[in-house]
Amino acid sequence: MVNGISSAIGHHVALLNIHPGYRTKIVSRRIHYRERPVDLKLEIAAGCSKSLQFELIQVIRRDTKIDTDLIDNRG
Repeated sequence: MVNGISSAIGHHVALLNIHPGYRTKIVSRRIHYRERPVDLKLEIAAGCSKSLQFELIQVIRRDTKIDTDLIDNRG
């Protein structure tokens, strides 16, 4: 997860010389999480460089802390 996808892309290009092959516009979806509906907006950039596959995700809007629950609970 990143706070700003454009700056994260710039950082990764400079640090690792990798460029995303795919970048979405903002995606809005209603999903179900823990048995309740959640409105979620994301922007995603992904790509590959040799054996490295990467994905950068910026959460634009969320109704819950869906993106941090796993980290909070499992470290």
